[in-house]
Amino acid sequence: IKPIMGAEIDSRPAGDSRRNGRSAVFLARNRAGYSELCRIVTARHIDEGFDLLEAICSASNDLVVLIGERSLFQQARARGHRARLYFEVRPTGDTPHNIESAAALQAARRRAEVARWARREMVPVVATNDVHFSSPHLYRVHQVLRAIHANSSIQSLPPDHFCPPEAWLKPAERMRTDLGAQDANEEVRWLAQSATDNAGQVAADCLLELELGKVRFPSFPVPPRETAATYLRTLATTEPRQNTARSQVWCGLA
Repeated sequence: IKPIMGAEIDSRPAGDSRRNGRSAVFLARNRAGYSELCRIVTARHIDEGFDLLEAICSASNDLVVLIGERSLFQQARARGHRARLYFEVRPTGDTPHNIESAAALQAARRRAEVARWARREMVPVVATNDVHFSSPHLYRVHQVLRAIHANSSIQSLPPDHFCPPEAWLKPAERMRTDLGAQDANEEVRWLAQSATDNAGQVAADCLLELELGKVRFPSFPVPPRETAATYLRTLATTEPRQNTARSQVWCGLA
């Protein structure tokens, strides 16, 4: 398994835990992309006027951006962007054994519509999954843990209290199958193949390597011809200052 550094950035108001807002996944391709990702995350937390669309369009080529909402993707594409932009497609679990269910048929129609749109508009698609456990048999463990957390029973909790049973770490071939690799619709088969191929390409493009375990202090601006050490000495040996001001200097230069 190759770890890829990234973050899902949403446009919901701070403190709002609902998942009905817009969101996009930003992935760092390198160290410059990781620094940019950190700035975007910080802006999302402290900037009350944070604009997700602006963050997407201003992102550099050091980031990969995955968008699962068609209208947001189209807006970003129309405004112009430098980052590598992909449209997310996710499997729904409507494999042949349950294809007759109403939900599965609706999901199949929706996927065919997305495939037709993506191929017509030459939209780069990428396969992703909302992964919460490593294998399908751990879904029962997930249910038990959620019930314990809620101090309730599995039967008493509503279905939306649990993640979908399909939220496990699927291999590429299973992802292709669940996306419709064996579908009668040629456009859906194209979607399944393109999305999984592009997922591999995204993984290959993200080459970030971080030096873990090494302390890195933040930089602090100092006057010309001064180093952090000499400037600290100058400040420490001049006339006494208020304790609050002195503590700020020491924290900044430490």
